Amino acid sequence: MPGRHNAFKTRPERIDGIVVGSLDHQILLALRPAGGMTSDQVYARFPASPSGALHRLKVAGLVDMPGNGQKGKPIRLTDAGRRAVDPAGPLARAKSLITYCQL
Repeated sequence: MPGRHNAFKTRPERIDGIVVGSLDHQILLALRPAGGMTSDQVYARFPASPSGALHRLKVAGLVDMPGNGQKGKPIRLTDAGRRAVDPAGPLARAKSLITYCQL
């Protein structure tokens, strides 16, 4: 036998650095509709403190956030973020087989 094989995954699946089903992934999917969402809307939809996820998405170049002091302006997907969650993209909801009731 060439080695031990574990049929069960022990790590969550990552696509382009995003853990499928994570808060980061859920926020990307929620931002998909045209116009994006304001930070107030993101915090209302994801009350588990999405600031860390938003920061990671911004650093990864997947979201464009307004600067400090511009509350009420929308958080939008960048072209790279839109491609990732596009229905044909690698993080599309249908391809990840995840159902988000709140989306």
